[in-house]
Amino acid sequence: MLTLIGIIILASIIVFFSKEFGEFIEKLMDIRGVAIFLPLALASLVIIYYEAWILWGLLFVKIGLHSAASWLASILPFQSGQQGIATFILIYLITLIPITILFFQKKKKPFFYNPRLWIITALIWILLIITLTVGFY
Repeated sequence: MLTLIGIIILASIIVFFSKEFGEFIEKLMDIRGVAIFLPLALASLVIIYYEAWILWGLLFVKIGLHSAASWLASILPFQSGQQGIATFILIYLITLIPITILFFQKKKKPFFYNPRLWIITALIWILLIITLTVGFY
């Protein structure tokens, strides 16, 4: 109960002084290098603090990906190498789905090239490869 009261009081202070907090954050982000360092530091702290939960989530993602790859392998018409090919197809589809959705959302506009989309694709691909190959012991 005390934690809930503390959260409510902290939230009301933040809302009451939101203009001052906004100006402070703008001044903080004007310092050279903070825009890169601060998000990395905060993300690192979150990962360190919630490491067990993150590993638990990655384990369930790994189990889900292996289950999907096994199901896909079971419907393939050939026997040799079907697990590897099913894993490849699964990684290919999951990697390209977000980019395809973004392209269809911009359907009325002409084709555009945005290098950030391919960075997102590469990061999703790396996450999938690590999740499918690394064991959590």
